Amino acid sequence: MLIVLTGVLLTAPTAGAAEIPPTAECTAVVKKVFKGYSPERYEKLTKKQQEAVDRNMVNRLFEADCVSAVEPILTKMPTKPFSEVCEAAALGADRYWSSVGATLVPLIKSARRATKPVRLRKLNVIKRIRTLRKAGASAKRLAPLVRLRKALARREARIGRPYVRELIKIYRTVGFNSFLIVAEFMALRCIPKESTYPSKPKGPAARVLKEHAITVFVTVLMAMYDEDDVTVSASSDASSSAAAPFIDRFKDHQLPVISLPWMRMR
Repeated sequence: MLIVLTGVLLTAPTAGAAEIPPTAECTAVVKKVFKGYSPERYEKLTKKQQEAVDRNMVNRLFEADCVSAVEPILTKMPTKPFSEVCEAAALGADRYWSSVGATLVPLIKSARRATKPVRLRKLNVIKRIRTLRKAGASAKRLAPLVRLRKALARREARIGRPYVRELIKIYRTVGFNSFLIVAEFMALRCIPKESTYPSKPKGPAARVLKEHAITVFVTVLMAMYDEDDVTVSASSDASSSAAAPFIDRFKDHQLPVISLPWMRMR
């Protein structure tokens, strides 16, 4: 995967700390840890049960050398945001998250080129429909064009689906790695457990996390769900309600171990 290769090139190990960005081995570990995880089921657990899930997860990551400590992730402890290890960790995270766009843009451009002919035809049909509606055309007159628009939208989605699947795979890999990075920030005591991410972040790690908040927020949430679920929703016709169930699930942000930098930080 492109993003894994990029991560290898930009890895910034710190003394006594897990690597940031995570190694390919740790990416595989966290994927395995989250296999079968359900945000909906997690939210229905009692606080004690959630704590047990969190501890089991962090212990597995620690045993695989994917986080450098357990207790700072699970227990509120004084932070050391300006330590040398936090500065190094922030630098590695910033390089990694900054590389995401450069990795995805070529694939997005390829997808747009592949779908361009049918997309342009669809847009022309949409313009025709709008023109006729303004002129007072009847529903019967518009029906063939509406059917054609839907057929073209389905064809566009079908052509773009392989690209969407590849994009989702990359996004989810970034999400798993982002989860590990945030957890390691906490393990190194660079940021507090359950941080509220204030407008003026304290320390380099908190600052970098705020700068890349949207990337972290979206990719980690995508990583929490099954790949097929995300792919089907992402490649659905925009005029369809097929994507709605998955989008609705984004309203629930409770996740194990870490708190995410919410959108309101911008």
